[in-house]
Formats: sequence, structure tokens, C-alpha cells
Amino acid sequence: MILGARRQETVGLPLSWPIQTPSWNLECGVFLELRQSCSRQLRRSVTQSPSLPPKPRTSQLASPSPPTSHPPQSHMLPVRPTPAYPTRLSPTRDEIRLLTLYPSPSAPENSLSPIQCHTTMVSLLSSPSPLYEALSYVWGDLFDPQSITLNGHPFYVTSALNTALLHLRSRTEERRFWVDALCINQADVEERNEQVRMMGRIYAGARRVLVWLGAPEEDGRDEEAFEALRGVVQWKGLGVEARKMEELFGWFFGVMERPWFRRMWIMQELALASQEVRVGCGRWWVDWETFVGAWKVLARTEFEMGFKEQVVRRHGGEGLDGGEVEVLMKVKLDLLDDLRRVVVEHGGQSLRQLLLISRSSQATEPRDRVYALRGMMREEDRDAIVVDYRKSIPVVFAEAVAHVFDKSQGPYFLSGLLLPGPDSESGFPSWVPDFTAQVAYEAGRPGPLALHPRQGTSASGGGFDCVNGEVLEDMKTLKIEGLFLDIVEDVLVFDRTFEGCLQQLPQVEALADQARRRTPVDTTLRPYFQSFKQEEPLWRTLVCNKDKGGTNPAPIFYEDTYEVLRGRRDASPEYAERGQEGMDQFIQDYSWRLRNILPSRAFFTTESGFVGIGMPETRKGDLVTIWFGAPVPFVVRPREEIYSLVGVAYVAGIMDGGMVDELYCEDLVDSKSFLVQ
Repeated sequence: MILGARRQETVGLPLSWPIQTPSWNLECGVFLELRQSCSRQLRRSVTQSPSLPPKPRTSQLASPSPPTSHPPQSHMLPVRPTPAYPTRLSPTRDEIRLLTLYPSPSAPENSLSPIQCHTTMVSLLSSPSPLYEALSYVWGDLFDPQSITLNGHPFYVTSALNTALLHLRSRTEERRFWVDALCINQADVEERNEQVRMMGRIYAGARRVLVWLGAPEEDGRDEEAFEALRGVVQWKGLGVEARKMEELFGWFFGVMERPWFRRMWIMQELALASQEVRVGCGRWWVDWETFVGAWKVLARTEFEMGFKEQVVRRHGGEGLDGGEVEVLMKVKLDLLDDLRRVVVEHGGQSLRQLLLISRSSQATEPRDRVYALRGMMREEDRDAIVVDYRKSIPVVFAEAVAHVFDKSQGPYFLSGLLLPGPDSESGFPSWVPDFTAQVAYEAGRPGPLALHPRQGTSASGGGFDCVNGEVLEDMKTLKIEGLFLDIVEDVLVFDRTFEGCLQQLPQVEALADQARRRTPVDTTLRPYFQSFKQEEPLWRTLVCNKDKGGTNPAPIFYEDTYEVLRGRRDASPEYAERGQEGMDQFIQDYSWRLRNILPSRAFFTTESGFVGIGMPETRKGDLVTIWFGAPVPFVVRPREEIYSLVGVAYVAGIMDGGMVDELYCEDLVDSKSFLVQ
């Protein structure tokens, strides 16, 4: 890690797309046989086999550059004085520094007694293994340095770290810690690279990991809460008055707004702790199991009392489908505990999963969006990520995506991420996501997940599980196999507000009517295209043919709701009988889906008459394509012999895989290799 790698922006609860690859249920044996046959054909056509080892990559992206994500050195903490680190660590001996914190008779209350400490060099290869505690904390404000004494010399640390050391200092005994800001010479890039590679082993080797949440609030709630946690777990909430349970529940949400929960590195520090983990706030400490156990008891009780609606209101009720609300309710504390359990029980997690889980975490150093995950990867995959802070940010992110493609998870992975787009000035290739901006409501852009089809369907049809795609050695080019569907003809970008979107519906209907009257030029494909185009009415397309929960087709009563919203129909008797409350509910369900889909996205038609919804960057002349292995089509923009990736799209009539199963698998259309930059 590097100086300044602790960011403190306020972020909300994690909003992420489904992490596990969806299960696909096939009830028809004939279709299963067709799908298996088609999948074999697709695997023969794609560009890379999973049995082939990944090729060495030589990047031709922006030349390596030093980190520039934080203020210039002269405006940060003073440069480390050389006497603090007189000897370099030996990477061949797996050396680390350990911090010895001297006692103070008046600890921890006396903050006027300066911190005195020194470091010693030890080898992780030594026997017996060195004994130490590892601190997991937030660096805090870099512009309020505090002076301590390290190895007999003045040394500056952040106020947050100084406060942590004051509370950790014993009255009578020396304590031995590993603290990144003090045990790594942050000014030595080579040492920093080596130590980050060893970070997983450092936390796994600690006899105890201490999670420091920060100083207690002055209102005394932290002390009361920590004292109550053990009782909540022991009695599973029984006998605790409702008011107290509600207060504790609210306290947990306040705690989870603390910077520690937003740090990127805490995932690894917690997940790799092989022994005891303790959580502290001020002078109060509990073990991790008690901390999480109390939350689960409280959450179970409060969720049953309607907390789901509170979560929805918290995020404005817009941009979330049912599955995403469930992810929101599974807050960061749950995700951290799940990750810790998976890493402990299975030895690691895939980089794809880790990138998705960490999308709401923060890191001032952008490269840490990848490097902080390396230690939690499966052991056989870790060497694929080489820590080097001299690499440019696009290179680091491209290497991460390349690894995901090497593991045969690329198309599905990209379909759920915010992409830079064809006209981005970020320096990223259009297929390389900026992992620092993957929470849609924070990035101020509509996300791709709402355009995914319901679970159990895929635009790839029989090719949903095929191995597809490779990143070429220049690290700028993605080679992907797929089908060309059509060319975008008309585009209407929806208003940012729901009310504005409703006013645009007459224009949308007019464009859709014109599109459906178009006749495909290819006479062989014409009957198939005409059939696809007629499968789905516009009212279904506008909500991506999903119900409020996002798992089932849009119910038929949505048609009545759409007509009521358009002012062309009164409620049908069966709904009107339920009175205003019933009608409000029906309108609310469909409106929920419309709010989730339309604002700031683009309605488009194609030359052959398809209609769909895509990202706002969609333009006339763009191509609609289907990439084998992705659940949704991708829109690309031709640029001579290469393409730029615009983003995902929902296209009416083909989201169940008809293009692949009925045309490609029957040899009526051929696949194409797309070179995307």
C-alpha cells in the first residue's frame, strides 16, 4: 500500500449485481440436446480454449507512470527521514518489520504522552514463526500529521493512527504489531511492491488481527452498544426490549458508515486472518464472531418488521430491482463475513467475484482496486497479478480483465459493469471498466444490470456457457466471437426524470410502429426476424419483460397499467374492484420497473425493425451484436477494422436466445470475430 491509500468519501450500502453465475434450468430434453450440440459448435468457433495456458502479455497501453491519485508529496505528510529505515528488507528471506510499542503508565487516557516505538526486522520463514498482532485500520486525514518517535527519530503519522496507537498502548508491557504505515517504507516503491505481494501472508500469520473502527463518539452510544453485544448473541435477542433492539440496529448502521467499512484493504486483512479477530472502538473490544452474530440477530428481527422498505426509501426508490434490493439488505458486514468464510474454507475466491464484491469499496490509489484483492485469490491464480505500482492504471485494470477472460468468465463479467464508452477521455480501452467507478448511483450513470433478462434466459441461448474471448498481447485489444444482429437506425435518449420519460412515450410508440413496418433485406432471415419482432409488445420491452422482483416475465396486468399511464384506458373491473389502494399498487409495480429502466437510457430501433433499450451513448450507425457467453447483446461502434464498445442493450424478441438457437445453430448465420479497443 502507499501513502494516501485510505479514502474517506461517504458511500452508501453496496449495490451490486448478482455475484454467482445464474443457474439455468432446462425442462425439455430435446432442447437440452440441441443446446449441448450448439455449445460444442460454439466452443469450436471461439478464439481461446480453457486448456491453453494464458500467453505472456506485453502491454502497449500508456507507459508506466508513478501514482498520481493523491496530492503532491510536498503537500502531504513529510517525507520519511532516512534514519527511520536504515536497512532495506530482504525479499529473498521474506522479511518484514514489526513494530514494538512501548508502554505508558497512564495509557490509554493520557494522549499527552507521545508514542514511543521501534521496528525490528524478522523473516516469515523463521522457525518458530514471529508472534505479532496485525492492525486493520484507516489512515485518516493526511493533512493533520502527528509526531511520534520511531527508532529514536521523529516520525509523522496521521492523527487517526496516532489515536489508535494511544488506545492500543499498554500501561505495563510492550506490544508487538504489524502496522503498514510504519512497517513499510512507503517512499521505497520496490519495497512497497514486495510487501504488498506478501500482505496476505502477513495477516494470515498474525496471532490476532485487530479491527480498529476509530475513536468512540462522545454521546456514549459506542460504549453502551459494545456492552450489549454479547447479551444479544447469547440470548438471540430474547428478553431485550424492542426499543433497545431498534437502537442497536440503528447503531450498527452508524458504525457501518465509518471509514473502515469503506476501505479496500480491509477485505483482505479480515478474510485472511487465520486466528483471532477482534473489533475495537476506543477501549471496548469484542471478537468478530460476537460482533457479526449480534448484527445477524438484530437484522433478522428488523427485516421482519419492514426494513426492506426503509432500504428502498434510503436510495430514492429508483434504479433498483428486486434482486438489487436484496443485495442492499445484505450489507457490507454480511458480505465481509461471507468472504471471510469462503476464503478460510476454500482457500480463496476468483478475481471476478472479488471485483464484484468490492465494487463499493474505496481506495485512493486506483491500482489497489486490483492489488488489494490478490491475497484473497485462489493460490493457483495469484501469480497472474504482478504487483507493480509503476504500471499505469489502465494497464493494471486491463490485466485484471484479461485474467477474468483467461478463466472463461469474461463476457458475462463485462455485461454487468459500467464501461468507459467509445468517446471516453480516460485513456482506458472501451472494454476495460474503471473499477473506481462501478456503483451506478455514485457514478451518476445508469447501470447495465437493469437491462439484463430475467434469470434463466440469455441472449446467447445455447452458447450461454461457452468459453469466449481473449485479450491480445498489446493489452489494448479484446478479440471476441459473436453474431452481428443489425444496425441502429433511430435513437431517443430518455429524460433524467421519470415524469419526463412519461412525456416521451408518444415518441417512443411512433418510433416502434415505424420500426415494425420495416422489412429485413435478407430474404432468408426475413421470416425469422419478423417472428422475433412480433414476440414482445412495447409495454413489455419498456420494463425489459420483468416483474418488480426481476425474476419473472412482466405480468399481463402491466398492459392495463401502461394504458392507464398513457390515459387511454380506465382500470379493468377486476382491478377497479380493489379500490384506489389496489389500483395504486398495480400502478406502483409497473412504475417501479419503468423508473428502473428508462431514465437516462436510450430507446433505439434498427434497420430491420428491432426495438430495444441501451446505454445513453448509443448512436445511429452503431451495430447490435451478440457475444457468446453474455446474457445481453452488446452495442459496438465500427472504427475502420476495429470496434469500440458502447455498452449492453435489451433487444425485444431475442433475449431468450432465439438468434443463436434458431439461426446460428442451424447454420443460417455465421459467427464473426470482433476486435474491440
